[in-house]
Formats: sequence, C-alpha cells, structure tokens
Amino acid sequence: RRAAFALKPDAEDDGPDVDALIDAFRNALACDIIRDVASASASTTEAFESLLLLTADATPTTVKTSRDGAQDAQYDAFGGNLPDDVRDLIFARLSARDAAMLACTCREFRALVRTWRRNAKNLDLPRANSPVRANADVGMYYASRVGSMMRAYPNVQRVSFKKLAKALKPPVEADGDDEDNSRALVAVLMAISANNASHSVEAIDFDGCGEWLSEFDVVHVVEICVEGFPHLSSLAWPRARRLTGKGLSRMLTLCGDFIRELRLPGCVSLDEDAIKLALDAARGVRVLDVTGCSGLKQLRLDAHEGARLEIIKAVNCATMTTCIIRRTAGSNALRTINVADCAALRTLQVQSNSVETLNAAGCRAMETFNCFAPQCETLLLNRCAAFRAMTDEINTVRTKLTSIRTLTLDSCKSLTSSGFDDLLRMCASTLEELSAEGCFSIDRAVITAPNLVKCTFNGSFALQNVCVSSTKCVSFVARACKDLTEVRFERGAPALDAFDVRNSNNLRRVIGVRDRRLKRKDITGCPASIEFIENYFS
Repeated sequence: RRAAFALKPDAEDDGPDVDALIDAFRNALACDIIRDVASASASTTEAFESLLLLTADATPTTVKTSRDGAQDAQYDAFGGNLPDDVRDLIFARLSARDAAMLACTCREFRALVRTWRRNAKNLDLPRANSPVRANADVGMYYASRVGSMMRAYPNVQRVSFKKLAKALKPPVEADGDDEDNSRALVAVLMAISANNASHSVEAIDFDGCGEWLSEFDVVHVVEICVEGFPHLSSLAWPRARRLTGKGLSRMLTLCGDFIRELRLPGCVSLDEDAIKLALDAARGVRVLDVTGCSGLKQLRLDAHEGARLEIIKAVNCATMTTCIIRRTAGSNALRTINVADCAALRTLQVQSNSVETLNAAGCRAMETFNCFAPQCETLLLNRCAAFRAMTDEINTVRTKLTSIRTLTLDSCKSLTSSGFDDLLRMCASTLEELSAEGCFSIDRAVITAPNLVKCTFNGSFALQNVCVSSTKCVSFVARACKDLTEVRFERGAPALDAFDVRNSNNLRRVIGVRDRRLKRKDITGCPASIEFIENYFS
C-alpha cells in the first residue's frame, strides 16, 4: 500500500521534491506540467501552491460520465446522507485555497468542487503562503495566480481584496511614487478582468487597500475598474484615509452613471460636502455607507439629493451632531436609515413616506427626535440615554409613526412616562413587539395595542402599573421591577404562554391571567401573597 503523501523539507541546494508533487497531483495534472511548474519554483511549498491553483483548470478525466455525473459524485462523496442545503452551507464557508485542497483528495470531491465553483458568486482572493522572492515582481506573481483562480470561478459576481491587500502593499521606499504604489493592485485587477470571460463581476471590495493608497491611486484604480468591468455596480473603499471630497468626486465622475452601491466606511477625510458631491455625481446610487467617517459633522440630505437612495448607513460617526433626511411626498425609494452608535448625535429628523426601518440605537446624546414615517415598521431607540420624548413638530414636519410593529426603547434612562405614552398611542394600532428594559423614569405603562404579542420591561425600577389591552399577548417579562405592584390584562390573556416577573418584590396582583394555563411561569422573588385574579374572563 502506497504511503500517504507528505512534503519533505527543502534542502539548501536541492529544488522542489518532484516525486512527491507527482504523487500528489498525478490524478489532476499531467506529469510534464507538474515537472515544468516544479522547475520554475524555488521550493516545494511554492510549487505546491502553484499546482493547487492549476488544479482549478484541470479537467478530470476519470470522473463519472453519466448525464447526472456531478450529482452522482456528490452522493458518492458524502455517502448519500448529507442534505443539499447542509452541503451548500459547508461549501459556502470554504475559502478558495480550502476548495483547491479539497479537490485534490478524490475524484468525487473534485467533481463536486468544480460544480460548486461554477455556481459561486463571492470570491475572497487568498494570499499565497509561500513568500515572494526578493527579485520577483509582486504584481505579476499574484496576477498569474489570481488569473488562474478566476478561470475556475466563471460566474463570480463579488471579488474581495481583504486577504490579499496586505501582500500588494508596496515597500516603504516606494511610497513616494504614486505609480509604484498601485502597480501590483492594477496588475491583479487586469488579471481578474482578462480571465473573467463572462464579465460577471459586479462588485469589488478594496478592503485593506485604501489604507496605503493615495487619493491619486484610488482614482487610477477606479479608472482601471471602469475599463475592465462593464457590469460593475458596487464599489467599496473601506478605510481610504487619504480620500477627500475632491478625489471622490473625480472617482464618481468616471463611474457614477452605473454605480448602485457606494461603501466608504472609515474614510475619515470625508465631510458633508464630499457626500453631497458624491450623490450629485452618482445619481443612481441605491446604497450609501459612510460608517465610521469621523470627519462627518452633520448629514443633511434634502429631497433632491440622493433621490434614489434605498439604504443610508452612517453608523458610529463619532462627531456627527445633526442628521436630517427629507424625501418628497412622491418618493418611494428610501427603505432603511441606520445611524446607530453616533454618540454625539443630538438631532435626528426624518421625513419619508417609504422608510420601513429606522435605527438610532446607541445615540446617547440624542435629545430631539422628529420623524414623519407613516410606513415605518421597526423603530430602534435603545441606549438613547438623553432621549425624553418625541418632538411633535420641527419646520412644519409633524411626527407620525402609525405603522410601527417593533419598538425597542431599552436603556432610555431619561424617557418620561408622558413621552412613553405618546409613542405607544401613536403606534397602538399596529404594535406587536415592545421592549423597554432599563427605562428608569417610566412609572406607568398603558398599552392599548390590540395586536401586541411580546412585552418586556426588565429593570424598569420606577414602573408601578402595567395595563395591557391585547388578547394576543404570548410573552410578558418584567424582571427586577422593584416598584411594580400590579399587572392588568384588561381583556384577558388567553394566548399568554410565558409570564416572568422574577425579583419584582412588590408585585401584589396579576389580573386577567389564568394561572393554571401558563406553560412558563417564574415568580421567584415575588411576595408569597401574590394573587392571580381571573376576573370575569371566560
């Protein structure tokens, strides 16, 4: 029985271990090809890496040739016991390198990997484990490997440089030469374009590249993208620290007509004017992501600015104090606004007939909240410590939230009882889930929502009375509400399944609840004299 394959350590004067490489790849590649690759490599490890990439293009000659050969191979490889969705989940987590190594194990897996590669939509470009030789051209070194990989993934739509970016960074002595800075990256991009025959690439994520590229480099790279990827619709430049409004405007002048997603997280040199220039140059943008742009002091988008925007994401903009977004009455594009964790945000105003999700969680300094969003279904205001109540009207914009299904107010420490009542009253007809944990200033809760399903008040120390009008409520949780004395379900609670009021040590009465029908009940830490009064409900 032949011994298992193992790489031998390279001797100082010897080249790659050709015999070991032939043993490993003889079922996937011709022996002449293996010898040629070995002779062109400095070490066994480097030859092994190159051969792994070449296996992506090797056509198996001993795989079953039936009409359903790929399907037969997958059942042979997994014993016929692994469901398709589980198999797809496993392969979705494989990197390109892992898939290449898996393809070398047996004929069945090789056929299955090839089928998966043809259907793969996302590709994270890997960095080779073997070091680049000192006199080698880094761009050509990686371009040849990436080009071979792209031929194996003919229908890929999204390409990410997150893993490869650090390897493409030029040496310190080349930092002063703009052309040298982007040379390796441009070479790889051209290899991707040349080997993507179906022109399927639609999105490119330059994560890690923007950290060392100059503003001129970014514009030059985008120019290459425009020439090489005719269906490009999404660009991501995370942490492009040197990118300013001028460079962004020049960049979008080249590609603004067809860009639909623009992601600029961590671009600290961008400000409000830069964002407006970008939206003016790329009028078709649907997704705008400016997460972590600490240079953004305020964001004011009038109706004519970014009219086709569907998603606005400005998370963790630490210095942003004002966010005002207005859409016209006839605009139906905007769906999601996310300004979570903007610690300095004081004023948030939204006017949109179409927005469905509004996330302002973690805006600890927010004092003014004015929102006209009649179609909004999810409102997240948790951890807004300074928020006391809604502002009824600002500049003729009246607050309207009549479609809220999920309302989260956790840790709104300053929210008053009257402000809480106003919110509940406004969305009473549609509210289904309510969470108000850690709201220290609320002393009463009158919930008239007829469709309420879930209600949570954990840690609301000042809460004394809760009144629920819904007959559909399934879960009621009010742990550690020390001043809570009464919980009342005005119309009964026939659907109530979970009732948890542990450590609410002043609770005396629970009205409208049939104690015997509760499947999960926890009254640990409550007085022994607590009463469950069924009242007159049948």
